[in-house]
Amino acid sequence: MKLLFCRFVGPITAVYLLHWGIWDLVLMCEQIIMSALTRSFNWLADLVRAGHIETAYWSVRWVAPEAFSEGLLPITLGLLIGWWVLRKRQRHPSR
Repeated sequence: MKLLFCRFVGPITAVYLLHWGIWDLVLMCEQIIMSALTRSFNWLADLVRAGHIETAYWSVRWVAPEAFSEGLLPITLGLLIGWWVLRKRQRHPSR
């Protein structure tokens, strides 16, 4: 049981970190896209004199540090752990 755990803990950790980072980047992009869509809709509503919707606005100055800390950092760690596991397996192919 311990051998099985030791064999798969590295790849599972790498995949989890990659998934976590990519998902956070997708959520950050969702906020930026929603901001652009609401501003576009309100611009069109001004042309036809219709009602406005509440504007969702996310500043790039706020999103960029969040994207780095919550998205790019786990992706980088996942890639480094995956690279380390791959190098370890290439050195010891019998495992």
